[in-house]
Amino acid sequence: MRVVNFEKRLKAFSIDTSLSWLLLLLMALGFSNIYPYNLTIGLVLHYLVLIVPYFFSKGKGQNFGKRTQGIKVINYKTGEVPSIWILILREIVKETLILMTVAVYALIAGIISTGRRDGRTIHDFIFGTQVIYPKKLENERYLNDLDVSRERMKGMSYYD
Repeated sequence: MRVVNFEKRLKAFSIDTSLSWLLLLLMALGFSNIYPYNLTIGLVLHYLVLIVPYFFSKGKGQNFGKRTQGIKVINYKTGEVPSIWILILREIVKETLILMTVAVYALIAGIISTGRRDGRTIHDFIFGTQVIYPKKLENERYLNDLDVSRERMKGMSYYD
């Protein structure tokens, strides 16, 4: 089990946010007569993009952004995927804190996550969760193969 760095978490969050903005843009282009309700519809759509994928991830603890980045949410103490309601509440609290503080919470969460060995943030402490890599990464295997290749290549250059 490897802890996810904040950069990977930020990429997953950015993918989810970009998807919700794209859906909102497509909806706004098709339904220009709902203009007075754009903010409400936009917020509901944004939360739905973050929450709905948990229902389809079949107990993997991933929404769309986390799935594309190869990371998942687990219970910190048991190592198992938390219940879907914990995952949903976690996303709602995290996103509400980010929206209410105009992304200052994301900056604070990044600082906390980077400074901790377990990579947990405030919303992870609230819900007893942690974000991890569920399996060995491809680039780790690649890096290990590079070390072996260096040994094989010994004496092949002018400087060896």
